[in-house]
Parts: sequence; structure tokens; C-alpha cells
Amino acid sequence: MKQGELRVPAIGWTAQQVVHNWGIWAVFTFLYSFLLLLRFFTLLRAFRITFNVASPFIFEQVAYVTEQLSGDTVQLLGTSDTGYWKTIAYAWFLWGALELLYAWVAAGGVKMALQAYQENVTHIMLISQVVHLSVYNLVATWLYYCVVALGLVCGVLPGIYFAVRFWFFQYALVENECLPLDALRYSWRLTSGHVISLGVFIFLLGIVLSGIKIFPGSIFFLIPFSFLMWSYYYFRL
Repeated sequence: MKQGELRVPAIGWTAQQVVHNWGIWAVFTFLYSFLLLLRFFTLLRAFRITFNVASPFIFEQVAYVTEQLSGDTVQLLGTSDTGYWKTIAYAWFLWGALELLYAWVAAGGVKMALQAYQENVTHIMLISQVVHLSVYNLVATWLYYCVVALGLVCGVLPGIYFAVRFWFFQYALVENECLPLDALRYSWRLTSGHVISLGVFIFLLGIVLSGIKIFPGSIFFLIPFSFLMWSYYYFRL
């Protein structure tokens, strides 16, 4: 970890730095939130299309098997139409593309937060410096989800434990520009001995972020605040 005096983000900023940095974070927050909502609704759309297209096909296949077992033959209509499956493939491809775009923007937010902590200044164009990490971040994110889900299968506490231990994989990935597994291992080593304190911090920050539901406009403060606070905690470990 980098050495130096610890400081809370935004403290010590001049008035000009505050206006400059939070103006940039407002632009980032709009883009980040837009992609977050878009990928969510695209995922719902992909599931809906898959169900609407696949369920009649499944029912037809069940009917076909039933008729075959009864000794009759039946001609299935429309089940060989590749247009159905192209529709499903396109819906999931669109969702995957948005996931990749979101992974890029999220990595850019981490890059902005790291620089804001280290140099008291940031810029939206930092996002362009992490394009090559988009796929890595996407893979690392899904590995993180899988590990946490596996832990939850074993119980709530194992799921929470894994979630906390691997929490900083994105910050490790962006700072070190490493492979997904290396980022997860780095986060695991980094959080050793800090599970309880980090878990409490995550819980408290989650409560603060829940204010977005009450005051939607606060998203332009709380999203940057969360990125900066995670940057602060990351360098504090």
C-alpha cells in the first residue's frame, strides 16, 4: 500500500477544487446511474423475452412427447423458427454489452476516486484510461457474485464473510491493473483482520446510501461520497 498521511476525501480542498471535483462527479453520477438502471431493465427484458418465447416451445415439446408416448404423431408448428432464438440471443447480447459498458464506467469511477484521494483532483476523462480493464472488471465482478452466492448457499454468515473479504477487488484491480483472480486475492489479503470493522462500515454506509430512496436528488452527493469513502478506507487498510 502507498505510504503517507491519511486524510478524509474532500477535506482540505479549496473552494475551486470543490466546485471542479463535484461538478465532474455529478457528470459521472448521471452516467453511472443511467447505466445502472438501463442494465437492470435490459436484464428484466431479456428474462421476459426468454420466458415468452421459450415457454410455448417447452409446452409444445411436452405435448409432442405425450403424443409420441400415446402412439400418435403430431406436427409441431413454429418450433423450428430460428427467429425466436435470434430474438432471445439479441436480448441477452444487448444485456451483456451493457454489462461490459457498466464495468468500464464503474472502473472509471474507482480510478477517479483513487486520484481524488491521492491528488485532491480528478477528471472525467480518467474513465478512458481504464478501457482495457473493462473485461477484467466484468469477470472479477461475476466471480465475486458467484463466490458470495456460494457462501450464501452455505449460510448467511459465510456469504457476508466472503462479501466483506473480497469487497475491494475493484480498487485492487484498477490500482494494480491485475488479473481478476489476482484482484480477488489482493482484496482477501488486504481485509485480513478487518472483517468486523469493514463489515460495520459497509453496513453504516449502506444506511447512508438508502437516503437516495427518500431524497432522489441526493444521489449526486451520495454516489461520489461512497466512491471517495471506499477509496479512503482502501488506503487506510
